[in-house]
Amino acid sequence: MGTTLLENYSKKEVCPVTGLLNMMQFMRHASLHLQDPMTRPLTFIYFDIENFKSFNQRYSFQQGNRFLRYVADLLRETFPGDLVSRFNDDHFVVATPIEQPDRQVRFIHDHVRIYDTHLPLELKAGIYRPDADVTDVARIVDRAKIACNTIKNTYDLVWAVFDPSMEEELNFRSYIVRNFSKAVMGGHIMVYYQPEVRTMTREICGFEALARWKDPVYGTISPSVFVPVLEDAHLSPQLDLYVIDQVCASMVQIQRDIPDWSLLRISVNLSRADFRLMDMVQAVEDVRLRHGVARQMLNIEVTEGVQGDDETFLQGEIAHFRALGYEVWMDDFGSGYSSLNNIKDYVFDVLKIDMNFLR
Repeated sequence: MGTTLLENYSKKEVCPVTGLLNMMQFMRHASLHLQDPMTRPLTFIYFDIENFKSFNQRYSFQQGNRFLRYVADLLRETFPGDLVSRFNDDHFVVATPIEQPDRQVRFIHDHVRIYDTHLPLELKAGIYRPDADVTDVARIVDRAKIACNTIKNTYDLVWAVFDPSMEEELNFRSYIVRNFSKAVMGGHIMVYYQPEVRTMTREICGFEALARWKDPVYGTISPSVFVPVLEDAHLSPQLDLYVIDQVCASMVQIQRDIPDWSLLRISVNLSRADFRLMDMVQAVEDVRLRHGVARQMLNIEVTEGVQGDDETFLQGEIAHFRALGYEVWMDDFGSGYSSLNNIKDYVFDVLKIDMNFLR
């Protein structure tokens, strides 16, 4: 690969924290390379940094961003002229003509491990070198990611190479993506309402809308499984807007059937990935207006994730929701990468604390 691939990128093409290619631009450039019969075959490496959550909680997201830039510099130096990307959070992907990048992966792993002597960080890698007839970059990266996932929390292994025995998980992920629209249209993705109880009075003060997938083939698919897959496939906005649409429709139906019943607020979830993919403020407004539901009847819950990735933009989106009259909550604080220090620049109406944060 020539170094010209890495030049003259606009701000929209790179990660604002690391300066590496963002996921969409990586996919585009890798796809162009794979479809060119004159270019060399590529090896794809998916990197995942373990313990990054703990690092952020201990040192703040500013220090977390500094570490991410350190990893980005390591990758640039180790794979000069190759496609190097920060996909999201603490995940990086490299496409290189190096056939067996074991030495390079070990080098990066060792330098990540010694970055902080008080809190050792562990880097894992999944490696996949596709055959010449495999050009679907999303599927290729999925295979590298699946290989990486097989060695999570195994301290004696640094990397794993994808093999066909891992295909079952990939097929399941593909099934979720392929059947998502059908599941929505067929009513297999249903909205359940979890009561929110006021601690002091033990009275129900609202509900949280939660998506559940009842699949005719696989049975109940946990949201902890299908939500990350939909996020990776850029389908999370469709899921979240579908849930909001169902919530608004239910509110209207209840008011029509039981006019005297006083409705309680319902909290709806938005993934952080949603904000990168569409104008979520306008999208939520469009759904609400279509049903004629008042803004004060909906709480917007933003799921936790790595802070600092285009932080100013997310702050603006939250402020926009609040200026329109919505309450904005942080969902499950402490389950991901945030610390109390990390959220001081955000304005939330409610902070929902995950039990793991208190243990």
